[in-house]
Amino acid sequence: MHIRPYTLFSTLHPVILLGYALGAPILTMCMGNPWCLLVSFGCALVMEWFYLGEQFVWQGIRGTWLLFLLIMILNFMTNHRGMIILFQTRTRRYTLESLCYGAANGLLLCAVIFWFRCFSAVLSNQKFLYLFGRRFQTAALLLSMILKLFPETQYKITQIRMAQDDSAFQEKEALKVRLKKGMRQISCLLEWSMEDSIETADSMKARGYGAGRRGQYERYHFTSYDLGALAVMLCLSGTVIMGMVLGKITFSYYPTFTWNKEMLVWNVLICFCEAGFLLMPCWMEVIGAGGRRR
Repeated sequence: MHIRPYTLFSTLHPVILLGYALGAPILTMCMGNPWCLLVSFGCALVMEWFYLGEQFVWQGIRGTWLLFLLIMILNFMTNHRGMIILFQTRTRRYTLESLCYGAANGLLLCAVIFWFRCFSAVLSNQKFLYLFGRRFQTAALLLSMILKLFPETQYKITQIRMAQDDSAFQEKEALKVRLKKGMRQISCLLEWSMEDSIETADSMKARGYGAGRRGQYERYHFTSYDLGALAVMLCLSGTVIMGMVLGKITFSYYPTFTWNKEMLVWNVLICFCEAGFLLMPCWMEVIGAGGRRR
């Protein structure tokens, strides 16, 4: 998986990166306003494109659109609350409110998935181990390896398929042949993963892992620049949280669509602050024009 190697945002202290990487999905999960959910989903797509590239954005969309439709249709078919009836049978009615509520939940889940796909790009394994490696060595190592597992497995299976792909020289294969080829690819993937795990274990043993207090390859210092970035993050995210707590962006789907139209200015302000917080790595890169050197 290709990750943008250097950004201005990546030079910040790992504590701030962790706050952003966890704050984005948590903030999204607390929202019910459809406009805020659309902003979060759009920002998630932009951030995945910024860090991982356009190819991963399309892969993510192809992998989540079925999930989105499934959640929307299930809620539409099972939840019959609402006032605007689209059609009805003898025993059930199907409403616009239930359809929109299912779409909002599906959009929320897809946005959270995209944000967690960006987690390893925002917070590298080395920075994650810097934060938790001394106090929680085993847990930090396990979590960092789990976060690294998914992109590595995807890369390996892609390489195996490319190495064994002979479809260009054959006609469409039967189902039995394709299943056999898939099992062979899975076998190769397991063997490759086991070899890597043995090499990792030998390398850790040779470097004395667990023999004493764990050292760090890099040392990070909390500077005034980090303090300023933290203040901006707290200001933007705090405005969004305050708006949610005070009910400025409250949106109700049942029994009919209800929202306070008098709070339109608040809705625009909170969406703007939400986008500013979620797109912080992008606009910092634009303002910094290349990054800050330590």
